[in-house]
Amino acid sequence: MRAIDPARSSVDCEVKYSGHRKDDLQVVRESLWRFRADDIVLEIETFIDRQRDWVKEDEKFALALARAIGWDGLGDQQPLVAVA
Repeated sequence: MRAIDPARSSVDCEVKYSGHRKDDLQVVRESLWRFRADDIVLEIETFIDRQRDWVKEDEKFALALARAIGWDGLGDQQPLVAVA
């Protein structure tokens, strides 16, 4: 266990959507999270199928770590929405 200094940390998130949109929820969202904290580099790939309301523990961990570093890019657990 290590303490993370938010001032010396960064997070990047690349998102890819796939499937056909039938309502306000995207069908599938794949994310690649890249964290850098001091000498630690961590990459996490996550997958969300909003039609099944399925969020895996790795996505919850990535969001929690991003928020701990000070990133609020997703807001309050709201899914990212792409305009098609």
